[in-house]
Amino acid sequence: MPATRLVIILLTVSSSLAKSYNQPNISLCALWSSDATTLANENVVGLQPAGIYIDTENTIYVADRQNGRIMVWDKESSIPARNISDNFINPWSLFVTTDATIYVDNGDFNNRVDQWIFNASNSAPVMNVGGSCTGLFIDGINNTLYCSLASEHLIVKVELNSSTMAPIIAVGTGCPGSVSDMLDHPHGIFVDTNSYLYVADTDNNRIQRFAPGQLSGTTLAGFGATVYFILNRPTDVVLDADGYLFIVESHNHRIIRTVENGFKCVVGCFGGSGTTSSQLHNPQTMAFDSNGNIFVTDMSNHRVQKFTLVVNTCATTSTTVTTSTSTTTVTTTTTSTSTTTVATTTTSTSTSTSTSTTTVTTTIIPLRAPAIEIPPNAKWQQNGVTVAGGNGSGSGFKQLIQPLGLYVDDAQTVYVADRNNHRIVGWKWNATSGEVVAGGNGEGNGTHQLFNPFDVIVDKERDSFIICDWRNRRVVRWLRRNGIHGETTISNIDFFGLTMDDIGSVYVADMKKHEVRRFQRGDSQGTVVAGGNGDGNHDDQLSSPQYVFVDRDYSVYVSDFGNHRVMKWVEDAKEGVVVAGGQGQGNNFTQLSNPQGVVVDKMGTVYVADAENYRIMRWVKEATEGNVIVGGNGRAELLNELNYPFGLSFDLYGNLYVVEWGNNRVQKFNIEQTIK
Repeated sequence: MPATRLVIILLTVSSSLAKSYNQPNISLCALWSSDATTLANENVVGLQPAGIYIDTENTIYVADRQNGRIMVWDKESSIPARNISDNFINPWSLFVTTDATIYVDNGDFNNRVDQWIFNASNSAPVMNVGGSCTGLFIDGINNTLYCSLASEHLIVKVELNSSTMAPIIAVGTGCPGSVSDMLDHPHGIFVDTNSYLYVADTDNNRIQRFAPGQLSGTTLAGFGATVYFILNRPTDVVLDADGYLFIVESHNHRIIRTVENGFKCVVGCFGGSGTTSSQLHNPQTMAFDSNGNIFVTDMSNHRVQKFTLVVNTCATTSTTVTTSTSTTTVTTTTTSTSTTTVATTTTSTSTSTSTSTTTVTTTIIPLRAPAIEIPPNAKWQQNGVTVAGGNGSGSGFKQLIQPLGLYVDDAQTVYVADRNNHRIVGWKWNATSGEVVAGGNGEGNGTHQLFNPFDVIVDKERDSFIICDWRNRRVVRWLRRNGIHGETTISNIDFFGLTMDDIGSVYVADMKKHEVRRFQRGDSQGTVVAGGNGDGNHDDQLSSPQYVFVDRDYSVYVSDFGNHRVMKWVEDAKEGVVVAGGQGQGNNFTQLSNPQGVVVDKMGTVYVADAENYRIMRWVKEATEGNVIVGGNGRAELLNELNYPFGLSFDLYGNLYVVEWGNNRVQKFNIEQTIK
């Protein structure tokens, strides 16, 4: 297993003790709604709620610290069914077993953990502690109760079958520290089915894992981890069914997760703390329900928020099953990001007469497009965040020279065509420097070299980069993992930008022939799908096309550089229609000036890099004029300025990324609350 693969494989352990909590199967491409619904506000859960627990029946338990009680919601109810109180003082955390026995932190004043048996009239102490338990968890395999003592920098435990209530130290020394056997104000804890203990080591800004019986931990995320990534006061850690970590970052006001090669923001991804439905303010604890929805205690907003799981697959799958008295036919169609397969099997049967149909469908997300539905009046923060480059022109790992195209993957890693460094550079989310993933061996035409690359995309199915190697007049496929050289797939073409559709066909914008061509797999000649009628401004012509985008219906959008417009060509059309600009070169809202990168969202809204107006424009479907969404404030280096924007991309969550050729950087503009 590669060292950088951030997943913990959970071994199957035979046990009669079933888990009482939810560990859903979560796809690496999973998406949650950006806007949450509020389960409970201050009137219900009091000030600064911290602990939440959801059992496998989807009963929700929340610790109401202010009022010293546990609030309980039955499955799918928006109104609490009951509350439980028995001299609980400032309860922080809780854990519930399969028989509905509740374990409650009561350590702030009473120095104990209490047990409330279902339908009992009062609670009973089960563990003596020296302060509040900021995390509770029961290892069902060993029937052991763990308590995270932030004030004492310890995790303690007690066997529930024993007669003693005096705990022993599980991990920590009792003093704050950052070496492997020490903790600093730990909070949330989790124990997997192999009895490995996971700790949100809050003030060390890391997640630690401790093997059974071991006092020294391994850092999985944050300061000291193998894969560099900065955490900011993590307060909870949860594992899904595949062992991927979900981490509550209190001071970054978000929840993140691990993926195969890094980290990915899950909720609260839209720029800092706040009170809107897309924001959190010092979140503390999270829990899954059985459907993969995320519930989080939003402490400083005094509420509990629910983020609904909306996508939980990396593919589009449609399955139909039909049964009659004579035959059974099963047809399955699976469409991944770049392939389609169909298989049909027929067998005989003699008794069944029922008919049933089951269809599961998810939406294909075109390259560079957002996965969420963006309303036409959505706004982005006007000050960008530099996520690549921005340290002057140069060849260091923190620098770029005249970058052009970019691609943002599902983990929010930014890949940049670093033109004059003759390389493709990847900048992982939150990284301060990039790493060369293709080229970087000087200019040249060798298989290990690139010469002025203009654009780059990722072919997920083949786990490779597809690169516009402009000066070498070729398209190069370069393996993402340990690729030391590329393979030429298309030759002798003078193109600028490229993209790929969901069945693996590559589209290139040929500047000299004023056309866009589609190359299916194994095709070396290509088919003209836009333009191809010489240089001109008629509806069947293009003039030096630059970037290209393909939507789910295989319509082609192309930035028609010389005509200062964006054209749309539906599949098999003989001519296109203008969807942005087309009123001559200029800077009013009906015009563009040398347009570059273009992306189209689910609603058909066109986003275009208006290069020589130093702005990004939005054209709502069928609109006669556009509006500026970022930039348009001059061409200097301020965070609200753009200097020759070229490449354009969204991440899955609707955040906008812009390559600035003139400032040698990539800027990220976080989407604000979407207004519907």
